[in-house]
Amino acid sequence: MEFKDIVTAGYAMAIIEYAPLPDAIFPSQVEDAKMAVRYLAKHAEELEIDVDRLLLCGDSSGGHTALMAWSTWNKPVLDTSEVPLPEIRGCINLYGVYDLLTIYNKESGVDHRKPTSPDSLIIGGRLPEEYPEVAEKASVPYYIKQAEELVPLLIIHGNKDTLVPFEQSVELYEFCKEKEVQATFYCVDGADHGGPTFYTEEVSRIMIDFIEACIQ
Repeated sequence: MEFKDIVTAGYAMAIIEYAPLPDAIFPSQVEDAKMAVRYLAKHAEELEIDVDRLLLCGDSSGGHTALMAWSTWNKPVLDTSEVPLPEIRGCINLYGVYDLLTIYNKESGVDHRKPTSPDSLIIGGRLPEEYPEVAEKASVPYYIKQAEELVPLLIIHGNKDTLVPFEQSVELYEFCKEKEVQATFYCVDGADHGGPTFYTEEVSRIMIDFIEACIQ
């Protein structure tokens, strides 16, 4: 991802590395992300960062991780610690998976009905349609339904994505509106799963404007 414009706009960015598939399955990625934020909070003075103005962001699998963390933030779920997390101001999801139970119904360059697909691997190589209860708990809508209040969400997705169907973000946006969650959705026309068409000055500006609105 190209984050130079965001960093030069004056924002610190921490790239979190979590245990990858297939070595680690859900919810380890979400747990790792939350523990990494606790590390940043503990070392905020040393790192010269302001954790009172914190946002989550992720692309692709990181988008799914960010969404799962956002929808369960400071809740006793998908976490390995009881130490309170610093509050977040917003979340940015870049073409991440929203619902394992609907992703295979849409046109894609990946066969999402195979146990080797990313959405199957995240639940241990099991097909979501054959294990709906497991897949549901690894999907965002399950937690949005239970959330009392969520900070604003920015959704950005290319309408030519060959890995994560564009409809995943459409579904996410529509569900947020149904649940009265503040969400903004931008389609990057002609963009695939990231790449140069996606990371332009215009997209960076959309993200920066969202960040600035959240931290005011």
